[in-house]
Amino acid sequence: MTSAEQLLRFNESIRNEAVLPFTILPVKPAVELTAKELFFIHKLDKITGDNHHDLLFNSTAAANLLATSNRQLHRKLTELFGKNFTQYLCHYRLARALPLLKTGLQIVLICEMVGFSSPSYFAKCFKQTYALTPKQFQQGKR
Repeated sequence: MTSAEQLLRFNESIRNEAVLPFTILPVKPAVELTAKELFFIHKLDKITGDNHHDLLFNSTAAANLLATSNRQLHRKLTELFGKNFTQYLCHYRLARALPLLKTGLQIVLICEMVGFSSPSYFAKCFKQTYALTPKQFQQGKR
C-alpha cells in the first residue's frame, strides 16, 4: 500500500469518528482538514502523549521525532492550533491533568505525572486556562 493510500484510509477512518481522538483540537473543523494535516496531528498527538511527562521534552525533540525542522513544526502548529510548541505542550499537559485531578490525587503528584516542573507554574497555567485553581477544580467548583 502506498503512502498516499495510507493517508486516504487514515483520513476516512478519522472522519467517520464522532469526535476527533486528539487531546487538543485544531482550530479548523475536521471536515476542512486535509489527510496530511490529520496525519500530522495524529503523529504529533502520539509523540506528545509518549513524551509529555518528560521535563526535557521540547520543540527540538518533537521536531526530531516528527522528522521535521523546528521552523516547520512551528509553522504547522501555528496553522493548525494557533499556538507555538510551548503553548501546545502546556495545554496538552493541562488536558492530561484534568482526569487525574478528578481522582483526588495530590496536585504535586499530578504536576510531576504530566510534566510540570513546578506546582506553582502548573497552578498558574491551570488558572489562566480554566479560570479555577487546580484545588477548586478538584473540589468540584466547575
